[in-house]
Amino acid sequence: LKALELDTLDLELNLNNLTADSISVDSTDSDTTLRNVTVQGEAAFNTTDLEMEAGSLTAGALSISASDGSFTVQNANIADTMQIRIDSSEGDAVLSLDGSEQSYNLDFSAGVDSEVAVAGQEVALQDGQYRKDNGAGRLIEIDTLGDIQLAFTE
Repeated sequence: LKALELDTLDLELNLNNLTADSISVDSTDSDTTLRNVTVQGEAAFNTTDLEMEAGSLTAGALSISASDGSFTVQNANIADTMQIRIDSSEGDAVLSLDGSEQSYNLDFSAGVDSEVAVAGQEVALQDGQYRKDNGAGRLIEIDTLGDIQLAFTE
C-alpha cells in the first residue's frame, strides 16, 4: 500500500499484516489497533480522543496528537533515526521499544501527579520535565498530563 489517509469523525481501525509508505489518520474519536504493521515513512494519528494499541509496529516515524486517550505500543521496531512524538493532555503512554535505553534520547513533559518510569525505574521530574541525551539518533518526545512508562527489549 502506498499511503493510507483517513479523515473521519468516528473511526474504529484494525490493521493487520500491512505494509505502507505512510499512514495518516485525522479523526475526532478513534479506536485503533495495529498488528504486524510496517510503515516506511510516518505514521501520524491526529485525533481528539484516541485509544491506540499497537503490536509489532515498525515505523520510520510515529506521531500521535490527542487531547485525550491512552497509547500502548508493544514490540516497536524503530528506525535508527526515528522520532516518536506523543502529545496528549490527559492520556497515558506505555511504550515497549526495541533496543536499549541508550538507543534513545528522551524528552518528557508530564503533569505534577504523573508517574514516569524508564526501564522499570521511576524517574524524577524537574519542573515537570525529564530529559536524557544518550547521543542516539532516535528521539522520544512525550508531552502529557498522564503517566509514562517506557520498556526496552535489551
